[in-house]
Amino acid sequence: MSLEEQDRTLWDRSLIQVGFKALAQCLGGTTLSRYHYEARIAAEHAVSPSITQTNWGAIAEHYQNLNAVLALPTLQLNRLVALAFAGNAGEAWQAFQGIKPTLPDSFLVASVEATLLEKKGQSLLALGAWRRAASLSQSRSEKACILRKIKKLDK
Repeated sequence: MSLEEQDRTLWDRSLIQVGFKALAQCLGGTTLSRYHYEARIAAEHAVSPSITQTNWGAIAEHYQNLNAVLALPTLQLNRLVALAFAGNAGEAWQAFQGIKPTLPDSFLVASVEATLLEKKGQSLLALGAWRRAASLSQSRSEKACILRKIKKLDK
């Protein structure tokens, strides 16, 4: 299920509060690890009542910091998606074009490309990228999620 499809009112607020208490306790140190940044990203989602009210700029910053601690292509891609959701789709697209040649053709890369194209308002190109993502996916649930996106765009 994509973030757009999730009903955040169904999230267990009491468990989220437990998570916030644990995060507050572990942020007292002098060094931040990957787990701190991952927890901060999760916290941004947890405090936001909807995907549109999420602080995507903060999430992009947390991904940038996380990538400095643990350099992985998936973290770079996640940061670009956050940038696009923060309203910087053009910047995200340019950065994506810079790293795309170094990445394997995969479900994740095609999905990020589709998301960025969608955020840039290029629905037809996004549709092609979503179709490529569906063809590259090895997971039934991923494929089902992508097919819902395709159906929504292909109206």
